[in-house]
Amino acid sequence: MPLKVLLLTHRIPYPLQDGGAIVTNFMISGFLQHGVQLSLLSLNTSKHFVDINTLPKQYQALHYFETVYIDNKITPIGAFSNYLGAESYHTSRFKSATLNEKLKLVLQETNFDIVILDNIFLQDTIATIRQYSKAKIACRIHNIEHLIWEKLAHNTKNWIKKKYLVEQAQRLKEIELKTLQQVDVLLLLNENEGVSLQAMGVETAQYLMPFGIDIAENNSAIQWSANTCFHLASMNWLPNVEALDWFLQKIFPKVLQKKPNYILHIGGKHLPNAYIKWQDKNIIVHQSVENGQWFMQVHGVCIVPLLSGAGIRVKVLEAMSLGVPVISTSLGASGLQVQHGVDILLANTPHEFADALLTNEMLLQKIGQQAKQTVLQHYNKTKIIQEATLFLSKFTNA
Repeated sequence: MPLKVLLLTHRIPYPLQDGGAIVTNFMISGFLQHGVQLSLLSLNTSKHFVDINTLPKQYQALHYFETVYIDNKITPIGAFSNYLGAESYHTSRFKSATLNEKLKLVLQETNFDIVILDNIFLQDTIATIRQYSKAKIACRIHNIEHLIWEKLAHNTKNWIKKKYLVEQAQRLKEIELKTLQQVDVLLLLNENEGVSLQAMGVETAQYLMPFGIDIAENNSAIQWSANTCFHLASMNWLPNVEALDWFLQKIFPKVLQKKPNYILHIGGKHLPNAYIKWQDKNIIVHQSVENGQWFMQVHGVCIVPLLSGAGIRVKVLEAMSLGVPVISTSLGASGLQVQHGVDILLANTPHEFADALLTNEMLLQKIGQQAKQTVLQHYNKTKIIQEATLFLSKFTNA
């Protein structure tokens, strides 16, 4: 009998234009390819609304698929009224009575072996799962969410905004740690977060299930471009905005002092119009990137100047799998099995980052080549999914 899995997601993981969607799709496509009987129940949010008629064919292979619309827009009035209460604004925007009713029906129709929450934002479904199913419950850990907001609050200078972020981070921390102790197993993207959660008192069982790359899909050769770098990220995520601002203000001017012809390419989903003002002969802004893989192959070095955030950097692994050299802060590469100077360059200050970008071209190419081998060894999609399916089968006695 195949393993029966119900995946609950707080958004439809499509199109594949940000790390969260890519990681969730990795699990969906991988499970389907390995014979898992996979069902999917998703919120279809106003913020990331998807016309289900545009979804790829793999969704037709699902045993069950249904969506529930919810208006989760962030508004000043909503944020203020939430602040006067006690709930986390991050999680309250995903609460849905309709979702729980749909969940109740599907649990009554199918005896699942395990229900996977794609993150903590669906924490209010746990009671429904426990009431109507004997299935184990897993939670996919994309990030330790409250840490992101704590770091953003720390880096914020506006005292009013700082006060609000500190309060929201505390509320999120309380509900996050409580939720993670109510499930049966945590599916980790990297070991570091498992260690951190244990230090916070979360004793729930853990399983390491990193993001994997289908190497066969990344066979095309890199078209090396000297004196060029790129930043490619979803820009509706505050840590990415913070990272690019830091690079533009503190790092790139130092690079141009020594190499006036150096070029930075900026691309990504939800790119704010404010970045267009930076465009000149050294900064090229791509307001639409249709093919992320091609973008990475032709625009030189991948930069990841993250100062906050967690999880695993999907774009880092994608770039590495293509043989593209990566320069990142230590935080941006956190949890990855990489080694500074071998398959990545790590830089944590503006001076270090600028010097790394000015590294000898042959060394950068060598680092990119070794990065591809690292992905082959540690982040092979087929191997990761096979091992995860076996673990979940044993864990649930399926």
